Amino acid sequence: MHIRPFILCLIISLCSMVAQDRPEVVATRTELTIKVDGLLDEPVWATIKPITEFVQRLPLDGGEPTEKSEMRVAYNNNFIYFGFTFFDSDPEKVRATILNRGGWIHRDDKLEIALDTYHDRRNAYLFEMNPLGTQDDALITDENRPGLDEWAWDGVYISEGKVTDFGWVLEVAIPWTTLRFPNKDELTMGLAIKRYINRKNESVIWPHIGLEYSSDIYQVSQYANLKGLKDIKRGKDIKIKPFAIGGTQNQITDEKTVNDNIGNGGFDIYYGLKSNLTLNLTYNTDFAQVEADNAQINLTRFNLFYPEKREFFLTRSKLFAFGNSRQTEVFFSRKIGLNQDVVGGARLFGQIGKTSVGALNIHTRADGDLPATHYSAIRLRKDVRDRTTVGAIITDVSSKGIRNSVYGIDGEMRFWGNSSVSAWYSQVNDTSLVGPSAASMIKMDLRNDRYFLTAGQHRVDEDFRPGLGFVQRQDMIGTGIIAGFTPRVGDGDELIRQWRFTIYARDVRNHAGIHETGVLNGGIEAILETRDKIGLKVIQNKEKLTAGFTLGNGVEEGKL
Repeated sequence: MHIRPFILCLIISLCSMVAQDRPEVVATRTELTIKVDGLLDEPVWATIKPITEFVQRLPLDGGEPTEKSEMRVAYNNNFIYFGFTFFDSDPEKVRATILNRGGWIHRDDKLEIALDTYHDRRNAYLFEMNPLGTQDDALITDENRPGLDEWAWDGVYISEGKVTDFGWVLEVAIPWTTLRFPNKDELTMGLAIKRYINRKNESVIWPHIGLEYSSDIYQVSQYANLKGLKDIKRGKDIKIKPFAIGGTQNQITDEKTVNDNIGNGGFDIYYGLKSNLTLNLTYNTDFAQVEADNAQINLTRFNLFYPEKREFFLTRSKLFAFGNSRQTEVFFSRKIGLNQDVVGGARLFGQIGKTSVGALNIHTRADGDLPATHYSAIRLRKDVRDRTTVGAIITDVSSKGIRNSVYGIDGEMRFWGNSSVSAWYSQVNDTSLVGPSAASMIKMDLRNDRYFLTAGQHRVDEDFRPGLGFVQRQDMIGTGIIAGFTPRVGDGDELIRQWRFTIYARDVRNHAGIHETGVLNGGIEAILETRDKIGLKVIQNKEKLTAGFTLGNGVEEGKL
């Protein structure tokens, strides 16, 4: 047998893989201010050797792109500049229709720029633009696909694009004040660029992030290195948003006329304490401009989830996330100011070394029978090694004679591209409860581009009621598993690009061991080259009600 030579070869192969250098680009410094007009006619652009090594990700992973792409990077004391030339063999078919910021840019040809400014291989800024320069942007947290909260971030930057007779050109200027980064003389950042050709349903990317990484461009750990950034200073970062309302009101009756003067005011302040820490202050907070919630009808015995939409709480909101999203969340900012006006408070968030920090302190005023309430939270997450984090959270809600405190710890380890193991545990101490109550979760998620398997267990005690959290279902032990086979069969010319075969099972019991919910479903789906989907799903749900319940609108058991 030749075990020793085999092991030696394996070790050498692994070492060579580790030793492989990441792709990199060196930014060119210019003392000039580049006019962002989508022309790339400044002399500095002609001196920069373009990056052209884009690789197809879809439909043929690792294949040669059907259209050529070029990228150039420059910077000065105020901006980092990107210049793109996207060639197209049929420029009349370049799709460019969306004009409103934050619109459905994915319906057009588009470009995505992802910048890991701290070079932590975990978090990044995402900027999207179509050939007209129309923008959208988001924050990438822990290599996860941005949710509604992350897409709510509005970064300030300049972009201008033009469709030409050879394709389209895009020029971008991102102010350093829009970004957070370490205070160093020379910086290295992570960078990924992705181009999407709409009519071909083709995406090309630099550097190559293969389909084994299902997070796509959100896989921050696979970014290239952006080097050559020297002597960058952010300067003062402060934003003040005051508001004031004034008026007069006259009430005329038969006996007298009453004059009332109406006035109100407040402010929000965003101040960059350091390059990596931001302080938000608010007084007499005004949420009048926030859009209304979408209407939901609840015919179940479980609580409905309404996402946060208030800007003050949305900024870096994922930093405070703890628990199972929309199921058991220890921190849920919608609880603050729900039935009472916010007097004022502060939020602190950012990063200190390898530790992400979030802190909050908010006061609401008394309203009728509701006493003044104090809300506070502290959230920490630390990178203990590459793609492995541990964290903790503390929340506290106190008012007259009542106090609710929550403590929790969590951790996640990522491996094999996009696989992970995660767990969390949380405990509530409440003056209205006899003893502590807890909730926990453990989950294993194994996946690549062809297979995935997720299994876990979620436990919530009967009296688990975090004062600053959201709990959809209490007194439960839920065990679930989902598996899938997702082969890609098309390379751009066939009708079907990918098949998806899935099976899902879930069992929920209460702590007495009584079975309450059972779910079993399976499905098959064909994803076409046109991005349309055709599928069939079979679902079996079983619910056993051990007691009656009242609907949210007050309809009691047995009544309509």
